[in-house]
Amino acid sequence: MDFGIVLVLHDISEVTRLRKAAISSQRFGLLVGSSPNMKEVYSLIETVAQYDTTVLIYGEIGTVKELVARTIHE
Repeated sequence: MDFGIVLVLHDISEVTRLRKAAISSQRFGLLVGSSPNMKEVYSLIETVAQYDTTVLIYGEIGTVKELVARTIHE
């Protein structure tokens, strides 16, 4: 009878580091950030999300308007 063993080793230190960084980061719904500006955005989202109304989100291209909209909706 022949037996074979395959041993596969993975260095998961980078995955572990990234997982810890993601957990420790400031998150609000789909948004991540802890700057004073982001905290102000979080506060506005919390206020607006309480109401069943239409919200206009405006800003330059690349300012995560879609993520803000999804966070308000959720």
